[in-house]
Amino acid sequence: MAIKELTVFVVFSWIVCTTTTTTGRDIISSIVYQKLLAIKEIPQEDIDGAASELIRLQEFYKLYPHNITKETSLDADEAYHVGSVAYNENKFQYAFLWFLYSLDRLTEHSTTTEEELLHYLSYSAYHFGSLPVAIYFGQRLLNLDPTNEEVKVELSLYKHLRFQRTSNPDIFTLNTKPNSSYEALCRGEVDERASAISKRQRALSCRYSTGGGNPRLMYAPVKEEVEWDEPRIIRYHDIISDREIEILKNISRPQMSDVEIGGATVFPEVGVALKPKKGSAVFWYNLQKNGRVDFDTQHAGCPVLVGNKWVANKWIHEFGQEFRRPCSLSDWE
Repeated sequence: MAIKELTVFVVFSWIVCTTTTTTGRDIISSIVYQKLLAIKEIPQEDIDGAASELIRLQEFYKLYPHNITKETSLDADEAYHVGSVAYNENKFQYAFLWFLYSLDRLTEHSTTTEEELLHYLSYSAYHFGSLPVAIYFGQRLLNLDPTNEEVKVELSLYKHLRFQRTSNPDIFTLNTKPNSSYEALCRGEVDERASAISKRQRALSCRYSTGGGNPRLMYAPVKEEVEWDEPRIIRYHDIISDREIEILKNISRPQMSDVEIGGATVFPEVGVALKPKKGSAVFWYNLQKNGRVDFDTQHAGCPVLVGNKWVANKWIHEFGQEFRRPCSLSDWE
């Protein structure tokens, strides 16, 4: 639990705050540092885990390092660490981008050296298949250290392989083509079904529902919105009050925020993405009336990019529902 809740900001703030200047930002950082003094040591596996999750978000949402660090800028050493984790996970393009980000932020106070970064930039580009870039950074490294025999051998290899390769992928530009409809829906991208989906969405409706005459809802109907028609996906708004939400949150852990970016529930088979909304509940049948699994209801949660997502699941079993949702003998429903 502790590893999952460890944020990148907290982990890297522990490193950032060890240096002090007179700027306003450092005053804030020193306050954070005082709070972190109670933590005797942040385990290396937690730091690596935070970096790995950062790379996962970057990979999923196709983000560059500067996109991620707009609010909390990482210094050269921190960026180098993220790049090293990506490199060890064989995610060479993301490793390259982090090493490049680190190179741009090197200062006299950095423990990471220019030689280290040029070495890994060249290696990452080579493993990614971008040989001209590997040669460029390898040559820069050789200019710094003309006696480095290892670099000379590597450069000779890269130049030899360059003429055997027919393609050199662009390591500087992320491929935004989605690997699946799941990823596309999470990123809010429009797929080939967009036109048909738009027409179906215009036919959807919302109403105040009494649940088919439920006595408990006759004088206080619920806000019901049809998010999708087939399979039928319903969202109930304001199903739980802010006070009840706070009680549930305080039982577990306080001071968690709403989801700002990411965290949608997506149905890839039908091209539907439902954004999280505080206090609402989404309902659907995952079985058809004949008892067979409705594969159109296969769904997944998108990674949360900004904020925190709190969900509660309630399973309503098919047994005992014979009058509310009678079984069908048809193979089609």
